[in-house]
Amino acid sequence: MNYKINYFNEDKKPVIAVVGCIHGDETVGRKIILRLRKMKIRKGTLITIIANEKEMEKNKRFIDQDLNRSFPGKSKGNYEERLARNILKITKRADFVIDIHSTTTDVKNLAIITKKDKDTLDLAYAVEPRRVILMKKDIAKKSFINYCKVGVSLEYGKDGSNATYDNTFNSIMLLLEKAKMVDDKKRKSKSKCRKIDYYKMKGMVKKTRKDVLMKNVKNFKLIKKGDVFATRNGKKLLAKDDFYPVLFGESAYDNIFGFKAV
Repeated sequence: MNYKINYFNEDKKPVIAVVGCIHGDETVGRKIILRLRKMKIRKGTLITIIANEKEMEKNKRFIDQDLNRSFPGKSKGNYEERLARNILKITKRADFVIDIHSTTTDVKNLAIITKKDKDTLDLAYAVEPRRVILMKKDIAKKSFINYCKVGVSLEYGKDGSNATYDNTFNSIMLLLEKAKMVDDKKRKSKSKCRKIDYYKMKGMVKKTRKDVLMKNVKNFKLIKKGDVFATRNGKKLLAKDDFYPVLFGESAYDNIFGFKAV
């Protein structure tokens, strides 16, 4: 883990933490954090964490287990469990936490939250994503942001995309400018141009190695009950209920296509 704390001595609040590379194959967070570390902080404290350098060196998502399913961690656990515990030791002082991710799917500008209290919703809307989704409790229970006072994960696109980098960085800067931690660049607000859609996650869609996702399935495009969304050995798989696919993709996860939302 690589972290740095920048603060303005005369005023130690607010405290905002920006965390990247929870997954070692999602490197956009490292690029953004290195840029943030060069910025002068006018007010408060900015904590930046490049979470998993060991995974990054190996270009692997994780070593022993998914770090984002390892919190709150264990002092004598496996590699990710020990790392999770050490990350929380640093971020526990943060008033707000931004967790940077990328995706192999066509999802863009999505903020994920695990709580629906006013502070969390305010944080999610402050970064002005296109969509906000509340993660289901049983899925969120071991995720990083679930153990933050107020936290949001950003899934803004594919890792090597310039648009993913630019949009994620700009969203973080919107928050820092609103908190008066950095100079206000009069950044154009995205929320004035479009509304922010809100979803609730209601479960996962499991898959086997033999399953093939239909090409017409798009994230956040409604799948209705009875629609064909995949095939298994040439046999059609039908939706059991209406749902919006979220982070859906054949290679996004090992044993699920993605998540269902309403």
